[in-house]
Amino acid sequence: MGLLCIIFCPGLMLLLWIGGLLIRAAVWLANAAIGGSSPSEAGFYEPRGYAVDWQGRAQPHRGVPMPPIGKAMAIAFAVGVANFASLALLVLILKLANTAGIIPAVRSRLSTSPEVQLQAILTIGVSFLVQSGILAALLPTSFGRACVVQVLNWGVSFLALVGTLVVLGTLHAVRLH
Repeated sequence: MGLLCIIFCPGLMLLLWIGGLLIRAAVWLANAAIGGSSPSEAGFYEPRGYAVDWQGRAQPHRGVPMPPIGKAMAIAFAVGVANFASLALLVLILKLANTAGIIPAVRSRLSTSPEVQLQAILTIGVSFLVQSGILAALLPTSFGRACVVQVLNWGVSFLALVGTLVVLGTLHAVRLH
């Protein structure tokens, strides 16, 4: 048990750190796309999400606040836990609907039947809404801006995955020669 904890904990921290970096990259890209600048840390924690200008007047933020790496890691953890719970609930609901005959039985996991396509679309939609909702709650921003951040987060994550696979493939090809 102790060996498992020694291996699991640093691996989890590394994954959360990578997830935090991806969230910060998505926030930076969202601020570049929206046109607003990231509010300062001083304005980030002001009541009701407002910063104070030089004359003491409350000013709403135009951009999405850039979370510190620790908060970004906590957001990544919260997104993972909530996404797991919501998708487990969705699978349970779809299995119950399948058992009740509402949705016909799926013939094969590799099938491209309409039932499998429905499950995939529902999974992507639920995942997107859950992740955007958590971003909107944990970053003081609107749900629409959180949706922009989430789309960019998926794009940045995809590019990071492709880059990692290219590097690993290149290293493997070099090792074979």
